[in-house]
Amino acid sequence: MAIVNLCSKHRSSTSFVTVVFFLLYGVPIFLDLAIGIPDYLSTPGLAAGANSSWAILFYDLFVSLCPVFWRITAQPQPNNFSGELLRDNKIIRIVLLFLMAGPFVMLIFAPSPGRYLNYGFIINESVTSADYIFYGQLASLGILSILGTIGHVLLNRNLVRSLILLTPLLIVNAWIQGKRSSVALVLVLVWFTLWVRKAFTPKQLLALTAFGVFFFGLYIYWYQTALRPQAVSSTRAVYENSRIDYGRDHHLKAAIECELSQDESKILDYRGQSILFSLAMFIPRSEWPDKPLPYAAYLTGFALQSFQKDRGWGLTSSILDEMVANFGWPGLLIGPALIMYLCRVCDKSHDLIVKVMGTLITCLFLTVEFVSFAPVFLAWAIYTTWSIRYRKPPQPRTQFRVHFFQSEPA
Repeated sequence: MAIVNLCSKHRSSTSFVTVVFFLLYGVPIFLDLAIGIPDYLSTPGLAAGANSSWAILFYDLFVSLCPVFWRITAQPQPNNFSGELLRDNKIIRIVLLFLMAGPFVMLIFAPSPGRYLNYGFIINESVTSADYIFYGQLASLGILSILGTIGHVLLNRNLVRSLILLTPLLIVNAWIQGKRSSVALVLVLVWFTLWVRKAFTPKQLLALTAFGVFFFGLYIYWYQTALRPQAVSSTRAVYENSRIDYGRDHHLKAAIECELSQDESKILDYRGQSILFSLAMFIPRSEWPDKPLPYAAYLTGFALQSFQKDRGWGLTSSILDEMVANFGWPGLLIGPALIMYLCRVCDKSHDLIVKVMGTLITCLFLTVEFVSFAPVFLAWAIYTTWSIRYRKPPQPRTQFRVHFFQSEPA
């Protein structure tokens, strides 16, 4: 149903989000039945939830009911959107250009600029703390640059020409970051741009999707072989690492198992701990030494069965398991309700930026931790508030036709 809606005239963000939800949470159910549950040897803390019959039952019910809930509560008739009001907005254009140029300007001041010529050097090379801190800041600007580039393409009247001209910029951005998530983000945003602008027929878009999946699969194989050879040491290792990297089911099952378990094994030390961090993330730790860590730090410590600390890396979490870890059983309702609310905001809007960026942000809530895209979310929230309050929806253009009548001969 969601795929059919994506190809219809009134394309809702709810359908797009439902497809992403199915890939992250629905596909693992079929993989468990067809191939089996991973061993989780590298993350023993996730094994209990993945093998618990009750956790699996609650998980399956949750995955089955979420799309139904979003379908029932979706905007009945999603508003179409138009970029006409934004194309001639010079302020928007200038902001997008600044976003596009951000990481390339910052790269000039890198401690070792030449190291960025080696793809993924941050993973398999020894780096200093200065390199790592600078890389984190550069990666954040890189994501904003990708979003700015896609925004420029969306607003350009000549879609094909602008996409061809700006594709090298997207490739360089993904190269600098050296992450699989950045490549996936580029592919999804390009697909989303073509879908929004209706550049292809549904069959052509389906063929393009198949090609994109095939290309991403080849890239993942090369990435694992070249940068993470330990992850492809055996067939079971490939399967387990792929499930950990691209699925979100094990985290939600672990959070549910913590609620079912009678012992004191919990992901967080107390309820609302990671919410408190999200609200206070911009407060320097020097001013608040006991400030909570990001949710991924607690989840990673729980999965590795070790103490929680900021390792500089962590398992990729989702808003759904984070809500369960923070609020318990009510979190199973709070997470989907938040996704529903964001989808309704997107589908009610006529604004191109509100709808496109809002749909992307909603998918990011399902895919990664909030702290990784918090600046983007705050900027979108401020713009959306302004758009709803001060901007009027585009009015349909009136067609004026002039008819010339010739008098009939007498």
